[in-house]
Amino acid sequence: ALPISMSIHMALHDLKWVLILKLLLNLCHTAVYADDCSIIVDQEALMEVETTSTVATIVCHFSLTACHGSSQVYWFRYLELQHEDLCIPECAMYPRKFKASRPSSLESASLQITNVNSNDSGIYICGIAFVDSNATTSKRTGEGTTLVMKGQRQSINQGDVLLIVLSALLLLYCIALLCVCLYKSKNKGIRHSNRKNTHEDFNESHKKRMIFQAVAQELRHKRNAHKAHHSETALPDDTIYQNR
Repeated sequence: ALPISMSIHMALHDLKWVLILKLLLNLCHTAVYADDCSIIVDQEALMEVETTSTVATIVCHFSLTACHGSSQVYWFRYLELQHEDLCIPECAMYPRKFKASRPSSLESASLQITNVNSNDSGIYICGIAFVDSNATTSKRTGEGTTLVMKGQRQSINQGDVLLIVLSALLLLYCIALLCVCLYKSKNKGIRHSNRKNTHEDFNESHKKRMIFQAVAQELRHKRNAHKAHHSETALPDDTIYQNR
């Protein structure tokens, strides 16, 4: 019979080879299925939430093909000027606001947003990754879900309203000022035209009066000359009669 220590040593030696063989089999199994793992992620394009709601849940669906091992779900958010890694996979950035969950029996995941408000509007992207796979198709993201608060587009703050009112008043003032300037310019032109016409009428009347006076003076000169000639011809006849 072999000593007990030798038996234990041989048993450990055999167990070591068994573990090595299992590890090799697992590696071969992973290598066989790694290149075949494929994921398709589907997200709803648009999600509208009422402004009165306090909780919003974004759902991410995915289908798996020849994927084995454990998977992780990631959530990202793109805002107007920045992007944030919300859950990778833990939601450490805002632990009280965001909660990621994934039922083990379903090919879906969800992101729950509490105390949702207008600042949460943005694009939320879901990502799935199988950490045991080396295939490029084993890590995929969706197209993203655009979260919009209903009534957010129609909301106008008081500053915008005041700016619109002031702009309208300024426009009306400019229109009124332009109308006054055009009215004054038109009246000035009419007065100038009337003054010019009056001056021309006066010149025309004065010219006619001068012509009339010249004609009258010429006739007066002619009548005076005729009287003088008649007087000179009548005086010799009287003298002749007196001498006789």
